[in-house]
Amino acid sequence: MERILNITTFGTYRVVHKNTDVLSQYCKSEKGAELFRYLLANYEKKVSKEEIISLFWPGMDEKRARQNLSSTLYFVRNAFNKAVGPGIGKKLCRSSSQMCWLEFDDSIFFDAMQLKKELDLANKAGSLDEKVLHLENAISLYRGDFMKEDEYNDWVIPIRAEYREIVMNAFVELLDILYQKGDYNECMFYTLRLMEIAPYNEMGIKYKLRLLKRQGRISEARETYLKYVEHLKNHYNEKFAKDFEEIISSLDSIDTHYGKEHGMVNQKGGAALIDVSTFMEFAKFESLKRTSSAAILFLQPEGFDKLTERARKELILLITSALKERDAGAAEKKNIYILLTEGKKPLANMVENRLKSKEKFNTLLKTFNLNRIQSKAFELNTFNDYLVFESSL
Repeated sequence: MERILNITTFGTYRVVHKNTDVLSQYCKSEKGAELFRYLLANYEKKVSKEEIISLFWPGMDEKRARQNLSSTLYFVRNAFNKAVGPGIGKKLCRSSSQMCWLEFDDSIFFDAMQLKKELDLANKAGSLDEKVLHLENAISLYRGDFMKEDEYNDWVIPIRAEYREIVMNAFVELLDILYQKGDYNECMFYTLRLMEIAPYNEMGIKYKLRLLKRQGRISEARETYLKYVEHLKNHYNEKFAKDFEEIISSLDSIDTHYGKEHGMVNQKGGAALIDVSTFMEFAKFESLKRTSSAAILFLQPEGFDKLTERARKELILLITSALKERDAGAAEKKNIYILLTEGKKPLANMVENRLKSKEKFNTLLKTFNLNRIQSKAFELNTFNDYLVFESSL
């Protein structure tokens, strides 16, 4: 069935038909646009007109309030009729003598509804791989808080909190599975994604510590831990959990191979995936070594920032899998960074050529419509080399 509406509520709220924001373009009533948001937030149930009137027209006599509700519904329906086609408004925005509700069919994509469908499919999955697939689908839909533009409407706050909790639980379930499967780079990818949304989420911190520990990144693990403890003290006056204490107390026993505190250990099947700030610290550390032979390969695939979350993950993990265990990779919105710990600029160029010769890599580029990749190699013989790299970003 052809999609006629695309409704997004996570991150940016929009109700779009063919690149046109329906309500901002066609709805003449601001109250009508707000009413639609309210019904959308409660899309799973029928809402009594009494409840709507008490919220939107408090203190008004019932007859006049019902007239206002009727005219407001007309403005909403008329906006959809103008944007999409005659009769669509009444088909979407339903009402009876006592109730109002929204009704969607397969021609309408609504991210919050789809997120719950994916989580339901994850719960019914027959295998771990199938479960992971649906959990990833659900998480990719969450691009920010539910209707975050509605700062002054109290009714949205508990719904926003509910969705946030649902998504946090989905992240934790996904991280549990990926870690147990030994998919550590994939686990790190979603750990970093979780911490973009909730920097001090307890489970996000725990998994970051575990993954840092596996990679031998002791300094960063301690720093992450101390920042979290300080956050708890400043905001909640709470003591850190015992399992945090156990994780951090085991750090000193790790045997590292890449300096005393900058190692990449227990990373099988390629380089470690790290966050960009840590990548910069590692690059700086390499440039300050007395005898450094490290290099950076900087990739900027055209259209990388427009890829879906799963596509970005697939490309990033393919790149890290093609590197050596002692190397590192990181990515942000538009860029991919590769740190080669043993090799100068010619090696960076060789790595790039090796990547481009891989059939799977080229297939992904074609599938994701990434037609051009700008690249540049930097040596890290001195700290000035690092500064040159940093200034190029």
